[in-house]
Amino acid sequence: MLNGGVIQVGKDLGLSQGCVICANNARLILGDKFRCNYSTTIDCSDADIKIGNNVVLGWNVTIKNNDGHYVVENGKDSIISKKIIIKDHVWVCAYATVLKGVCIKKKFGCCVWCIVNEYN
Repeated sequence: MLNGGVIQVGKDLGLSQGCVICANNARLILGDKFRCNYSTTIDCSDADIKIGNNVVLGWNVTIKNNDGHYVVENGKDSIISKKIIIKDHVWVCAYATVLKGVCIKKKFGCCVWCIVNEYN
C-alpha cells in the first residue's frame, strides 16, 4: 500500500504463493470468498478496483487499472488509470489479463489467455 492506498478484504480470503497485490493512491476491495491462484498480479493505482463475492482468479492472471507508464498530456506527465469492477461469481481463467475501465458482469467466465479490455 502506497500513498494512502487501501486494501479492503471480505470474509474467507484465499491467496496462493507468488501473488502481488498493490494499492497506490486507490482502494482495492476484495469481496467474500475471493480466491487468487499462483503468481497473480493486481495493480490498483490512482483508480479503484472492486472485486465482488465468490470471484476466482486462475494462475498468472493480471488485473491492471493503468498502463504502467507515463503519457504526456497538455505538457504534463501522467499515468492514465480507470476503475475496474468485477461483479459476483466470476471466474478469470489462467493467464488472462483484465485492463483498465472494465466492468465484468455477474456469473461470467473469462477464458484462458484472454485479454479483457472492454466489457459492460
